Amino acid sequence: MTWVIALLILGLYAPAAEYIAHRWVMHVPGLGKGSWWRDHAVEHHRRGRNDINIEVSALTVVLTASPLFALAIPLGWPWVATLLMCCILYAALWSSLHAAYHGKADTWLTQLPWYPVWKRHHERHHERPDRNFGAVFVYSDALFGTYYKRKSGDRADSTVH
Repeated sequence: MTWVIALLILGLYAPAAEYIAHRWVMHVPGLGKGSWWRDHAVEHHRRGRNDINIEVSALTVVLTASPLFALAIPLGWPWVATLLMCCILYAALWSSLHAAYHGKADTWLTQLPWYPVWKRHHERHHERPDRNFGAVFVYSDALFGTYYKRKSGDRADSTVH
């Protein structure tokens, strides 16, 4: 039962953390002041640089998950090891997907049947940087009210290169 609760917590925390980091740290100058905001909002979005801000490090994910580690440590090392593994896998997944979205990598993920949905979601984010913040957990935008789907008559402002 404890594992079920842990997976539920992780399943809620991960999409929320991804969404919050992308929306407020990478897109709001005051909160993401410094390299994260500059690299993402300015270089990656405005200047269309797809050689920057493509990957997320496992260390960044571990730091973001530090509240979960505080819960895992009292439960024992198997919990800590499992959480660490989840952080490393998430960093690899995010980095692989984002690189594929921008044509920088061709991974097995591009062969998945739902990859076009992920990619289209991310393309819409580049059209409307104030929408579609979920890179892995694309459903988070529906939950937080920032989902954007271009209507048939809408013109794209930009594209993912």
